[in-house]
Amino acid sequence: MSDDDFMLDDGDFDEPFEVMEEVDDDDDFMPETKKKKAPAKKKETKKKETKKKETKKKETKKKKASKSAKPKKKKISDSEAVEKIRDYIIPRNRPYSVPLLLVSLHGEVGKAQMLRALDTLVKSNELTEQAFGRTKLYYRSQDGLEEIDSEQLKALDNEMKEQKDRITELSTKNSKLKSTIKSYKSALTNEEIENRIKELTEQNETLEEKISICKEKSKDINTDQIVKLEKEFESTRKEWRKRKRTFKEIIGKVTESGEITYKSLKEELGFEEDEDYEADINESRVMKRRKLNKENNNE
Repeated sequence: MSDDDFMLDDGDFDEPFEVMEEVDDDDDFMPETKKKKAPAKKKETKKKETKKKETKKKETKKKKASKSAKPKKKKISDSEAVEKIRDYIIPRNRPYSVPLLLVSLHGEVGKAQMLRALDTLVKSNELTEQAFGRTKLYYRSQDGLEEIDSEQLKALDNEMKEQKDRITELSTKNSKLKSTIKSYKSALTNEEIENRIKELTEQNETLEEKISICKEKSKDINTDQIVKLEKEFESTRKEWRKRKRTFKEIIGKVTESGEITYKSLKEELGFEEDEDYEADINESRVMKRRKLNKENNNE
């Protein structure tokens, strides 16, 4: 083969180009890759939700603060503070410290304002200031007050003692009255008392009937019969103990082998015990009689 056999004319390129076009057309049938859609503004919604939560928290905090906040007391002027302290100390005629005054006036006057008012009253000679170390006491000025002699003081002391005795007497009376009122409250009412009386009278009638029956029956019984019955009771109880002991010994020997238990043996043989009938071997004749009487009363 020569090199001319490999040479191509211009017309030879038509078919390859057509093939290329077909390939390009085939590309149209290739499945298109779906584009991923961006998330629908999730970040913005989260931000909005967090903002809403923060605003709600702030609102709740403001509400709590408004509820817990105590109403502010109105401030008073210095002249009003002076008048208030004067009206409080002078009628009482006793010494006061600054902390005690603050508590007594319930914070209506501030500390600084109180000190200013006290200085004013001391300067006007309405109050007297006396220092005890770091503590200062303020009390009514004693100038111009009526002097009391020793006899008047004694009379006042006696009167005060009488008043104290009177207070103690009244307090004891008050405590007694309280106890009586308490007892009256816990007591039965008239209606309850009437019902109780009716109930007790009915019980009394039934008991009287039983007593009369017992008296009639007791006429036929003499002391010899009672002694005889008691001996029979004791001998029967003695025999009861003996039989119970022998029975337990036999059952114990049977169950010693371990082949059968006490419970299964009881179910198989069908024997009965004292406990099945609530029988007490140590119960005396008197106790037995009382028990029977109770049972009869309940019936």
